[in-house]
Amino acid sequence: MPEESLKVQLVRRFGEQDVEHHVIVDGYRIDFFVKSINTYIQLDGTYWHGLNAPYEQLMGTPKDKFDRDRRCDKHFITKGLRLVRIPDREMKEGSDVLSQL
Repeated sequence: MPEESLKVQLVRRFGEQDVEHHVIVDGYRIDFFVKSINTYIQLDGTYWHGLNAPYEQLMGTPKDKFDRDRRCDKHFITKGLRLVRIPDREMKEGSDVLSQL
């Protein structure tokens, strides 16, 4: 499971006490928060978050999640909070997803 794999990588790099899993920020559920670098991390499923098709082709849940994700991004920017989004396909491909932190 990509989320568990990401958690293992984050804990290995930053330590268990530094990584919070499933945090709520102003009503948005975020997968991880790494305290020492003050960074929130969201792992987005390619299909469910509408990352596999042009916006015009999205329907139902993927479109809803895509729109919610963009609102979340804007909210975090407005609040001055750092949010990094990682597509799950990068985890599956074995990319060094922590390099963008």
